[in-house]
Amino acid sequence: VTFLLAALLVHSLRLALVDERRALMAAHEKTLATQNQLQHAERLSTVGRLAAGVAHELGTPLNVVSTYAQMIETGAVTPGELSGTARIIREQSATMTRIIRQLVDFARAGRPQRSLLSANDLLQASASLLGPLAHKKQITVCIAPSATELVEADTGQLQQVLANLIVNAIHAAPVKGHVWGSVGRSTQAPPDDIAAPPAGWVTFQLDDDGAGLTEEVARHLFEPFFTTKDIGEGTGLGLAVAHGMIREHGGFITAGNRPEGGARFTVLLPAPARDEGVR
Repeated sequence: VTFLLAALLVHSLRLALVDERRALMAAHEKTLATQNQLQHAERLSTVGRLAAGVAHELGTPLNVVSTYAQMIETGAVTPGELSGTARIIREQSATMTRIIRQLVDFARAGRPQRSLLSANDLLQASASLLGPLAHKKQITVCIAPSATELVEADTGQLQQVLANLIVNAIHAAPVKGHVWGSVGRSTQAPPDDIAAPPAGWVTFQLDDDGAGLTEEVARHLFEPFFTTKDIGEGTGLGLAVAHGMIREHGGFITAGNRPEGGARFTVLLPAPARDEGVR
């Protein structure tokens, strides 16, 4: 009888463990689904903020194409000039295609697809995408050239993080202010729940010459729905989502103030092995 009771108890415990494991897996999957929805929602929110700038950027090549098309239509272009005119129209069309493709790729949802990327190229591309916004607010964005550093990351997610930080820096900078970006290396100690990578960290540093961060703001920066912007200008999800994305990549984000004044955000991602190449 004792043996049977013990066997029944063990069997009951096994069933309970199986049920608990299934419940934990279901909860984990639900959490991942919610996180993916938040990430995509923030991506679309960022796209909305970029839309006006992209429309402005498309204006110039559209005007060039329209002007040259009218010149051809009215006979203002001689037969000898047709080839050069066609080349200009093709180049401007290619420019518009590139701009639209950048925005579509940025907004597209999907599973993370990690590959080895040039950190400097990605930072330059993110800053270029936000050029019209910076121009509108009379902000000079300076990306320092750097030695080639590689990161293993999802292109869309990392670009979303960088774009969010650049947008925040542009908003924080004063009129005719500056935003600086650079890529580097660091051996900084990570938070307790992250293991330091053998090859150290690749860093993306973004500075502005705004008012900087107060201690109160710095404490809550990465909390969901925390924002210092006016109602309707920010959801408070951008930095929280960015923080989650970088953590998924095995890295972290730090925030503080520059010695010269203004805020400084640094994204740290594990550096890949030196003998790897861009895929």
